Order: sequence, then structure tokens, then C-alpha cells
Amino acid sequence: VAVVIGAALLFYWRLSIRGHQQRLRQLDVRVHVNGIRGKSTVTRLVGGVLREGGYVTVAKTTGSAARVIGPHGEETPIFRRGAANINEQIDIVAEHIQPDVEALVIECMAVRPLYQQYSQDYMVRSDITVITNVREDHQEEMGETLEEIADSMAVTIPRGGVVITAEDRPHLRERLRMRAHER
Repeated sequence: VAVVIGAALLFYWRLSIRGHQQRLRQLDVRVHVNGIRGKSTVTRLVGGVLREGGYVTVAKTTGSAARVIGPHGEETPIFRRGAANINEQIDIVAEHIQPDVEALVIECMAVRPLYQQYSQDYMVRSDITVITNVREDHQEEMGETLEEIADSMAVTIPRGGVVITAEDRPHLRERLRMRAHER
């Protein structure tokens, strides 16, 4: 019985992953927004720019006022039963990425570098990552120094993709550039 249940769960898991990847592949544009401050604002702005540019776009913000912003700019609050969890990103894709949607702008929920990388490599698979800024916050997870925090966020830079940053300190911008080049 345990083997049958295990096999059934594995089969369901594989189907779920395949469906998620298919929904992501249908998108022309995938943008992952990361940083310490300003992520929700940038997510909204990039979503609006893509909509104005003619893309059918879904955007998702996180934080205390988490929202899904639909193709016509309509906002739907996200209700959580417990603490925020990065697996929410998969649910958002499943619920809101319909065949007519062409672009997704999604705010990074993860703080720990491993979860940030998982979010990028498996959940979002963005073409473009925006890193708003590097500031001292979440140091227990991301690192003590600004350079360590920059490295932590750099794991969301897409392989073969584009990174955009508003970070204004040259040494941190250069660090992000080096990490982008590595990826």
C-alpha cells in the first residue's frame, strides 16, 4: 500500500511540475523582481509598462499587502492561512497564467539564498531580473556585509538572461555585474 501511495504521489508531483513548466514556457516575458526595498513598487511599474506595451500581463506583489494584478490592472488580494511561503509562487502561476497571458512580473518572496535560487531556477525561470537595491537587512539569512547580500540576491539573475539594477554604489553594481557575467 505504501509503495502504491508513494508511486501515486510521485506521478502527481511529476504532472504538477510539467504543468508549471508548460505555463512558464508559454510566456514571452518573465521578470523576477528582487532587492531589499522597492520590490512591490517596481513590480507594479514593470507590469504597467508591459501592459501599456501591449503584453497581456500578470504581476504579483508580496509583503503585508500581497496582490495579484491582472491583465487589465485589476487587483486581487492574496489571502494566506499562515506565514508567507515561496510555494505561493507556483500557486499564482497555476491560477493566473491562462493561455492568453504573455508576461509575468513576480516579486521574489525568498530571503535565504538557497530559496532565492530555487525560486529563480524552478519557480519563475525569469528572462529578466530586476534588483532594486542592496541594503543591510535580513542579515541573518543573506549575509553580514553588503557584498554578501549582493551575492545572495545575484542568485536570481537568470542564466543567459538580463539583470537590471538601480543600485547606485559602484562597488556593489560591479559585484552584481560580475555575478551576472558568471551566470
